[in-house]
Amino acid sequence: IEKTDLLHRVIVVNDGDDARTAEMLSAFNSSFNHLEVVTNPQNLGYTKSVNVGIKHSNADWVVVLNSDTIVSEGWLGKLMNCAISEDKVGMVGALSNAASWQSVPQIHDKDGDWNLNPLPAGMSVDDMASVVSEFSQRAYPNVGVINGFCQLINMNLLDKIGLLDEQAFPVGYGEENDMCARAVKAGFKLLIADDTYVFHAKSKSFGHEKRKVLAKQGSAALKKKHPDVDWGAVTKKIFEHPALVELRENLTNALSK
Repeated sequence: IEKTDLLHRVIVVNDGDDARTAEMLSAFNSSFNHLEVVTNPQNLGYTKSVNVGIKHSNADWVVVLNSDTIVSEGWLGKLMNCAISEDKVGMVGALSNAASWQSVPQIHDKDGDWNLNPLPAGMSVDDMASVVSEFSQRAYPNVGVINGFCQLINMNLLDKIGLLDEQAFPVGYGEENDMCARAVKAGFKLLIADDTYVFHAKSKSFGHEKRKVLAKQGSAALKKKHPDVDWGAVTKKIFEHPALVELRENLTNALSK
């Protein structure tokens, strides 16, 4: 609400969380006219909850934003600038500290795991967003997959390909990859707004071991549904995109000074 520069509506889905969360959301709900809290009667899981939220939207574009994100000043306007930069854009993603192939400044840590890129001492999310914007070429890379932590989605796309697949991916883990694959096959473009930064705290919803099991199940479901998609080639395209390579290098140099 503080950081969003465009006319918008906020739909918060409370997926059967505790009384304290419900109380807090109720206070927000009564404070802002453009905020709506949708409470699931019981825990439905991530994928169904996202679909519930999307169905409540009547806008031309909807943002799926995880509950463990912190947006930066003007984030939505930047995402929309990217969205309207070309025809047939179905989805736009942001850069982040922790969003797999959209992570900056480093994608992997020294052990080869995903890098969480904690904010440098004394830097706020807005500070980091300013540095990203400063070094960005605004190339808006056209990619084959966008991380689900923050996705701006064209409602025309959803009218054509449908919502997230609740059956194959009930708890998440692969659901956004599936939607991206369906979008590309339907002729839509997926772009990364390389001047936009959204912080991702990485949810603690599942422990490390449970997360590994769920990721494996999601990967298997994804391969079964899209045997024709070479995900290695898809992610390599993001990793090796010249504008993103240069941006990561420039950010690394700037932040190390």
